[in-house]
Amino acid sequence: MRYTIQNEKLTAVIDSHGFELVSLQRNEDGSELIWQADPAVWKRHAPVLFPLVGKLADDRYRFDGREYEMHQHGFARDREFSLVKQEAASVIGELAADEETRKVYPFDFKLQCGFALDGDTLTVSWNVTNAGTAPMYFSIGAHPAFVPEGGKGCTGESFFLETENGPLQELRYQLLDGGLVAGKVYTLKLSDGRLPIDEALFENDALIIETDQPEGKLQSITFVTEEGARAAVETQAPVLGLWGVSKAHLPFVCIEPWYGRADEVGFAGDLAQRAFGNTLAPGEEFRKEYTIAVPNA
Repeated sequence: MRYTIQNEKLTAVIDSHGFELVSLQRNEDGSELIWQADPAVWKRHAPVLFPLVGKLADDRYRFDGREYEMHQHGFARDREFSLVKQEAASVIGELAADEETRKVYPFDFKLQCGFALDGDTLTVSWNVTNAGTAPMYFSIGAHPAFVPEGGKGCTGESFFLETENGPLQELRYQLLDGGLVAGKVYTLKLSDGRLPIDEALFENDALIIETDQPEGKLQSITFVTEEGARAAVETQAPVLGLWGVSKAHLPFVCIEPWYGRADEVGFAGDLAQRAFGNTLAPGEEFRKEYTIAVPNA
C-alpha cells in the first residue's frame, strides 16, 4: 500500500512496506528528488534503519547471555507497517514487535514513523516505545537517496556542510572496512563548506561523520547541483553517513542521519555497549526527527 501526501509545493509518497519514502516531487515541474530504486544498482529509496544502524561484527550480537543474528541495518525496512493516521499533508505508520521480530531482537517495541509536509520542507519523525518490562537497546537512522535534475549522475556536484558556527572548513570522518568502522580518523579540507562529489569519494564505502566537529556541531548537509541547492538535510543526530554507488557512476547520493553506527573492527561487546546506541527504560519513548528542505520548490 502506498500513501500520498501533498501541499502547495511538494508531493511525497510513502510505501507501507518499510514505511519508506519512495518519492518526493516538486509540484511546479514534477521533478523527482528521490532515487527510484533500480534493482540493478540499489533496490531501495530511503529505508528506515531499525533496530540497527550499520553492520554487526560477524552479523551477530550478544545480549543477556545469548547470541543473535541480524543483518545490516536491521529488519524494519523489510516489514509491513500498519497505518496509524493519514491527513492531506501527513501520515504515520507503526511497526510493533511480534513473534518473528523476537527471534532476532528480544524486545517488545513500537516504532512509529511519520512524514509531514510544511511549505518546502518534509519532516520525518520517529517515535520508539519500549513496551516491555526491561531496558531496551536499539539504534535508528535514515538512508534517503537523492538524485540530481534530469537523472544525470552526481559526479561534479557537491555537498555543502554547515555547523552551528557557519560553513565547515575541515571535515573529520572515518571509513569502513568490510562494513565495520575501521577506527582511523581522516581529515579533509573543504572550500567554504563545500565537499566535491566524485566516484573516489566513496571508493571505501560510506563516510562516517560524527556531527561534533572541532569547528562546532554539524547541523545540515545540502546536496548542491549545477542548478543550485537540490535538497538540504537538517538534523541533530550524533552521526551522519554520506554514501553513493561509485561503481554505478554515482546516479544518487545518500545523506543519512543516524542515532547509532556500525560496530568497530574487533568489537566483541554486548548489545548495550555498541557505540552511539540508545537505551529506553520500560514505558519510555524516544522521539527524534530530521527534515528535508527543497529550496527550489
